Amino acid sequence: MAVSHQKICWLFALRIAICGGCLLLFCPSLSAQDPIIDRLDGTGLHPGQRAEVLVQGKQLQGTSALWTPVGTLRLKAGSDVSKDQPVTLEGDIAADAVPGIYPVRLVTDHGCSEAAFVVVDDLPTVAITADADNRKAGQAVTLPTSIAGQLNAVAPRYLRFSLTAGQQITAEVFARRLSSELDPVLRLLGPDGRELAYNDDLPGTEGDALLHWTAQADGEYRLELRDVRYSGGARHFFHLRIGRFPAVATAVPRLAAAGSALNLTDLQGTVVGQVMAGDSPAGPATLTAIRSRVADADAASIVSAVVVAGAVSSEVEPNDAREQSSAVVADAAALAGDFQRAGDVDWFRITAAAAGNLTALARTRDAGSPADLVLELYNAEGGKLAESDDAGPKDAEISFQLPAPGDYFLKVAELAGRGGAPWSYAVQLHFGKPTVLATLPADRL
Repeated sequence: MAVSHQKICWLFALRIAICGGCLLLFCPSLSAQDPIIDRLDGTGLHPGQRAEVLVQGKQLQGTSALWTPVGTLRLKAGSDVSKDQPVTLEGDIAADAVPGIYPVRLVTDHGCSEAAFVVVDDLPTVAITADADNRKAGQAVTLPTSIAGQLNAVAPRYLRFSLTAGQQITAEVFARRLSSELDPVLRLLGPDGRELAYNDDLPGTEGDALLHWTAQADGEYRLELRDVRYSGGARHFFHLRIGRFPAVATAVPRLAAAGSALNLTDLQGTVVGQVMAGDSPAGPATLTAIRSRVADADAASIVSAVVVAGAVSSEVEPNDAREQSSAVVADAAALAGDFQRAGDVDWFRITAAAAGNLTALARTRDAGSPADLVLELYNAEGGKLAESDDAGPKDAEISFQLPAPGDYFLKVAELAGRGGAPWSYAVQLHFGKPTVLATLPADRL
């Protein structure tokens, strides 16, 4: 089983020479007394604004800061941190912050927490109110907007807003991607109360939901948000976005070099916009929020891609057989492709200039893809040299000592034979001597 999106999106690989030295970490050494974040409730989590965040959890005494990649928040004046109780922090969010999902860590005088996750949004955010519990009325909101709150058990939330005929609206909920226990369902009800659209799981989002629709008539519409099991509680929190922005399922390719073009695609694989991959603030080979606002949109789409240093070699169809393999460019840092249909497989020809180690590391579900890759390496005669599905907690990984220079062939397949627009993938490549890869959170260095 691969590691989930939010658990490793801010990790990067360090190649370490073991020389008796040690790593100095950003936070104090880990111990049983490290703070634990159960929930974050924030306002002002927008580029260029003053944010205030209430942290609930355990072992919060001695809190000094809340670290984020886009700004560090400090204790609000008058806060009492002598006791283990909820604590409020405040600070500025960088004006150039790209809307996206970001990790945060609470720093205390006795340690720092594991990462929790928040959405930095360019849409205005309102809090959920008691009106949202009323199925017949619902909480009135003005679009575009984002709504933050929680679900209670057996109590869906209802939001109402007016649309005109022909108006296109997207609604996307972030819950599982924020480590919430909520498994969300979205349902749109028309002016007559009939169901117009429904979504449970958006592939590659760990169970979050997305709707996109065009109003057929003027009137008042209601959006229902509930848990798939009708459960709820303090850990069932969410961030819901509603407005006119592309219903982006993924960025293609999922792995790209800084400065290269990315296509934003919907669930049908239709390109709805094109953006550029920026530099990653957490270092190469990390999942990075992509600046993705397109013309005439109310806000950016929240989308990420893995940004690497070096060339990316994309598949060229047809490459369904070894004889049709896509040639990998020299010194490529990664491969990128997609399974266009169920049962699709892709072949790549890798030309080694010399004998040596070849490492191929799948980057799929940590990059927001639902694909589960199987990698197979063959020699020029068709003999299988290595194969990998899951490598412990990671996606598939092959590390093989190539015996001689020449052509080698990498077969990439989806474990369950699934295919379609969301099932794109990437594979990182490394040529050279075997190395120890130590994976550490970038925000703890």
